[in-house]
Amino acid sequence: DFFKGKIQSDMNHVLPSDREEELLHRLSAAMTALSGLDGTVPERSLLTADPRDRTLRVWSEEGEVLSPPEVTKFAKGLGSGKLGRVTICDDGSAVFDLVEKRALKVIEASKNQNPGSDGSTPSLRVELPSALP
Repeated sequence: DFFKGKIQSDMNHVLPSDREEELLHRLSAAMTALSGLDGTVPERSLLTADPRDRTLRVWSEEGEVLSPPEVTKFAKGLGSGKLGRVTICDDGSAVFDLVEKRALKVIEASKNQNPGSDGSTPSLRVELPSALP
């Protein structure tokens, strides 16, 4: 009850339009303190939590469901080198891990590519997702 009363008292000094944002800020600060985190979580694989790897997501602009061989061919064409397991997600996109340096190389190469321009393959895109689909 002490903390509840303290928050209610403090909220009297906050504009009504800013109260929700202030409460969310306080909640996130409390959760951070309880979790023991002292800043942002370091980047890592979303699949294995390995700090050396990054998870890449590939998807078709046409919304087609991708296949592991199709994703492997696409990624290797961007300089990925050997891929591990390619997982197809419920939304039809695919995710896989690469060592950080190669993952960044693939992302950069994808920016300079015009996939699907020959009309024979679907237009595929790649990103470093912040969460799995």
